[in-house]
Order: sequence, then structure tokens, then C-alpha cells
Amino acid sequence: MKVTDTYLAEITDFGTDGKGVAKIDGTPVFVPYAAKGDLCKIKITEVKKSFAEARIVKIIRPSGIRSSAPCYKYGECGGCVLQHVSFAAENQLKREVLINTLRKAGVECSVGDTVSGNEYGYRNKLQMPFTEYGGKIRMGFFRRGTHDAVPLDRCILHGEWAAELIKTVELWANDYTIRDKLSVYDERTGKGLLRHLVARYEDGFLFVTVVINGKALPNARNLYELISEKFECALYLNENTCNTNVIMGNRIKLLYGKERELGIRGIKTRLSPLSFLQVNDEIRDKLYEDALKKTSAAETIIDVYSGIGIFTAMLAKEHKNSTVYGVEIVKEAVFDADRLMLKNGLSDRVKNYCGDAAKILPELVNGILNNNNVNVKPEICITLDPPRKGCDKSVLDAVMRAEPDRAIYVSCNPATLARDLKILSEKFRIVSVTPYNMFPRTAELETLCELEFVK
Repeated sequence: MKVTDTYLAEITDFGTDGKGVAKIDGTPVFVPYAAKGDLCKIKITEVKKSFAEARIVKIIRPSGIRSSAPCYKYGECGGCVLQHVSFAAENQLKREVLINTLRKAGVECSVGDTVSGNEYGYRNKLQMPFTEYGGKIRMGFFRRGTHDAVPLDRCILHGEWAAELIKTVELWANDYTIRDKLSVYDERTGKGLLRHLVARYEDGFLFVTVVINGKALPNARNLYELISEKFECALYLNENTCNTNVIMGNRIKLLYGKERELGIRGIKTRLSPLSFLQVNDEIRDKLYEDALKKTSAAETIIDVYSGIGIFTAMLAKEHKNSTVYGVEIVKEAVFDADRLMLKNGLSDRVKNYCGDAAKILPELVNGILNNNNVNVKPEICITLDPPRKGCDKSVLDAVMRAEPDRAIYVSCNPATLARDLKILSEKFRIVSVTPYNMFPRTAELETLCELEFVK
């Protein structure tokens, strides 16, 4: 097999990145925008040691799950990878990918049906690089596997607010009175001012952040005025002068507008552009609701990777008879979490700890047990919501040494979830695994797991 070879191939599976999978002489071949069940003529584009990549030349016989993509840029823009299959098929294939990923790691368990909601218009967050196209400053998304931006007027994963914002920002950027003061960042040279537009629309309020390779944004006041004609909003400036593909830098300031307090499942909070929040309100609420039910019996709940404390606060608000602890290594996040508890009247029931969970967990659990004045051990639940890289091995070891009655694991990466569940299954029984389609039309998947300590 070599590059430019063509084959007639049946697509027999989906990969974790949403690509179709064919087998040519026993070698897996990954084919973007192919659907399981397609019979295709494919051309090899890349050959590796254990697999190959290909593109579709012609679909000879389309799969029964194939669907027409409603987006006019699908296949060119890399934001979506699954619009070519029906939504029902997408939910099923994500469940199958999760099952296969767990099985390959040696984790045998039952996996529930995929929990889903709206397939389009669900995203509350927009991140778009600036680009130049036809002599104008535009915004778009990167082509799949590249940093070449495709200009877009709208994205159907977002609501109409995003299309209105894109139009407004491009109108501002191409105004002849300031056009010569603006330039688009070129990551090859490290020059140019405008890098990304980042926006979040939550509870009727629009947070807009312009990420620049510099310290000042020309005519920022006019941009704010144009946006505020259509939205209640605040405009921020984020400085990112590093030659990196990380979108936002650490230095951020509010330019115009007033920050507003938001309500998230009854928790009053004040978000900043650097705050983490799930991009799909509907599925986020379903996942949180299910997680809260699974922690209802616990007298003590320890929330690890607690961040700014939104879920920690939900646990305390929902379970009024439980004592709740948050554990987070980022000092600024713990400071914000303490303020959040104070704002919501939960300071007397929530204690936030700053530091490495691997060290804090054993000390915290020992303290809880030693201070317990009754002979019966209180029911303890540990919740884990790590980043994509999963839990550090030292944290998993600490969880197992702590021997909580129950553990709840929220994952955004099936591969690291499978690795971590394999380790935890040495001491825990897996009670349930439920996939949540937090990111429809992409290959991403959120999962909620419930584990029970084996005594």
C-alpha cells in the first residue's frame, strides 16, 4: 500500500475521531466523512506503520445511516465531523465507540444509552480565529487537521446570536476608518494583531473577548457600542503574545460593559472569560442532575478537580444534610470557589482545599473518620471531574486508599476514562456508565460513571 493507491472498500466501523474505518489487507484505513456501511472508492493519502489515511473518491453504495449535511461549509470547515450521518446513528456510534474503548482497556461493564438533546444550536461558546479573505478581515474555523481558517458567516452548532456577532465584528474590523490599524496574526511569522474572537452567551448575557498579539485594541469603544446595540454584553481584551496554538493568554481585562451575575441551576455566579463551563446548557443540566442523584446517600462528599466550585456548590445546595469539600490545585480557582460559596450562603457547609489531591485526600478522609463521634462510619462519596488527560495516577491511588463508599467520575475523553477505570476497578465495582452527547455533530463525548467500593 502506498500514497495515491485506490481501492474499493467497505466502511465497517467508526474511529474515536469520527472517521470511517475500512480494512485493506488487514490494515486499518481511516476515511474522513465516511459512514459505517458505505461502499466507497478511496484514495490513500498517508501510510503509517500500523494504519493508513484515505479520502473518498466516490461513494458507490451509500450507507443506510448516511444523511445530507445541512451546513453549507461541511467538509471544508473542520468544526463538525458527523453531519453526514443521522443523529440517531451518531448517538449509537458514540455509545459503541465508548464500549469498544473500554473493552480494549480490559474494562467490562454495561453502558447505557446515549443521553442527547438538540443536535444544532446548542453551543453557548464561540471560538473563532481571525483570517484574511478577499482583502477583508473575516472569521472562521480551521480546516480539519490544519491551521488554515475557513471564513464563515454562521455556524449551525450555535444559535442566531453567533451569526449576529460575527457580522457585527466583521463590520467593525473592515471599517475604512480603522482598517489600516488592524492586521491578522500569522503564526508562521508571529506578527499581526488579531488572533481570536472568543464569546459566551449565557443566561441572555454576551461575554465577548478579543484575543490580540499586543497590548491595545484600536477603536475598541466602537466595537463595544456596535455589539451592545444588539446584546447586553461586556467586552474584554486578552493579551496572548506567545508563539503558540493556545487560544488565550493569562492576561485579561474588562474594557467596556459591566459583568453580570448569572444563575446556573440555582447557583449564583460571576463568570470571567477564563472560567470553565460546559458549552451545552441542556446536556450539562441533565448530567449534573443525574450526578446529584447518584450522590444523594452520601453524608460526606469530596469534589476533586473542583475548579471554581460550581458543581461543589450544587452538591451542597442539593444535599442539605451532607458536608461537602472541594479540592483544587489552582490557587486562583480556589479563591473564586470560596467567593462563590459566600455568595450562595454555603460557606458554613463547604470547605475548599488548595493543593494536590493525592496528598489532601488521605489526610481529609482520615480527619473525617477520626472526628466522627459515632461508631458507624459516615457514607463518603468522592466525585472526580478531571481534564481530558484524565486523573493523575497518584490521585487514583489516593482515591483507592481513601476507600470511599462511592465514587462518581465525569469524563470528557473515553480513552483516559478507560485507562482510569481499569485502575479503579481493582478496588471498585462499576455500577453504571452513561454517555452524554454534550457535543453533537463532533466526535467528542462526555461520560458519567458511578463506582461502588468493594468491601
